[in-house]
Amino acid sequence: MRAGASRRIDLAVAATVLIAIAVCVAACDGGRAENVVQTSAMPYQQYGCSSCHAADRKLVGPAFRDIAARYRGRADAEVLLVAKVRNGGAGVWGQMAMPPHPTLPDGALHEMIRTILAQPVS
Repeated sequence: MRAGASRRIDLAVAATVLIAIAVCVAACDGGRAENVVQTSAMPYQQYGCSSCHAADRKLVGPAFRDIAARYRGRADAEVLLVAKVRNGGAGVWGQMAMPPHPTLPDGALHEMIRTILAQPVS
């Protein structure tokens, strides 16, 4: 592959990642928890995670059941995933980056991760 073609691919991937981050940030209101209306919904619905994740299928990010399957049986799963959501990251599920969510309330974040880890896996 020519160097110019490789650069165009890299720019296309970067543009896709930036668009996905913009969609997620807009959906979760930039992580500003004070703007979230409390409902009886699960925390991941309250904080906009459902814009990029679904329970049973890949959207922008992995399905919750796939996350549960990957981390099932790991004693450090909750702590690890709380840190991943809080700090953001990329590379575990592909090139798409998840933006950081530093202002999610600790209790809601832990409840959310426990709920995701409890998803049935197939």
